[in-house]
Amino acid sequence: MNGPDFESNKSTWSIRATLGELVEVASALMMVSRSGISESNVWLTKVPNGPRLWIIRERMITAWLVADAEANDPEFALPIPDNFIDHLIEVASGGGVDIYYNEVEDTIIGRNGDRYVSIDHPRDVQFTERDLPYRGLLHGFHSQPAMAEVAVGELSLFSDIVLDFPRLSEADQSRLYPFVNMTIGHDQLAWTMDWRRFNGVRTTGSIRATTRGTSHVTFYPYVVARFLKSRDDHDTARIFVDVENSEYVYITGEKWGIRVVGDREELARWGGMLRSQLEESGADVEPTKSERIPDYVDFKVDGHSCYGSIHVHENGVS
Repeated sequence: MNGPDFESNKSTWSIRATLGELVEVASALMMVSRSGISESNVWLTKVPNGPRLWIIRERMITAWLVADAEANDPEFALPIPDNFIDHLIEVASGGGVDIYYNEVEDTIIGRNGDRYVSIDHPRDVQFTERDLPYRGLLHGFHSQPAMAEVAVGELSLFSDIVLDFPRLSEADQSRLYPFVNMTIGHDQLAWTMDWRRFNGVRTTGSIRATTRGTSHVTFYPYVVARFLKSRDDHDTARIFVDVENSEYVYITGEKWGIRVVGDREELARWGGMLRSQLEESGADVEPTKSERIPDYVDFKVDGHSCYGSIHVHENGVS
């Protein structure tokens, strides 16, 4: 019986990935708690006339790593299964690995000299606009971005406070954890974690930063905090959010970035329940089009347009 023929029916393109960039991708997968999951994929693509991007998307976050591209890099997005990254690292040990496609077998192949590894090309996956690192606005560009620039090492205080969990009961572990409240402005970056509804306490941190504009935003921070812990302390991070349309918070370095949806905690806790109860009562609820949970739930009752909203008061939610 003949072994597999890795060299026939090769694609016209190939990608030479270095061991270092593959290790970076594996580290990022661990930070988003997705290491070795065969059902998920990393997207590998090239910016036209620009660098190579490794893109990881997981629910409300999109992270990306930047590497030098070569002339033969394809500009389409290639899905690489998460669990294939570790195998590519093994093949690339002592150098790099050539990644290409077998058109007959429908497999992705990694080669380094006489060492090969292959995997079936993922099926029924699609690269969408939401997988792009930067998302434009529907009616133009980000017109008023508030930005904070700070050394990554300074952000260790942010990560430590976010990941400082109180002792949680088994029931608490199934509840939605608190969001972080972050403020940019006046050469300060400040944030608060509030664990009081878990019988914990509030903790606030603040660091000096070079800022432009002012903004206040809330988001689910735990993946972001873990990801930042894997970055080089000597790198410079830029945190920015559009003042008029804060759908996303971006944190970027020279060779990496992460985007997280800017949501309100009370909407994440109660918005799904509100929509479900309206649907159960017979209302026609308008589907959401954004990754961000909308401030209002649009619905119709007997053809009449209505909306519902959630408000936080000192004694709870109404």
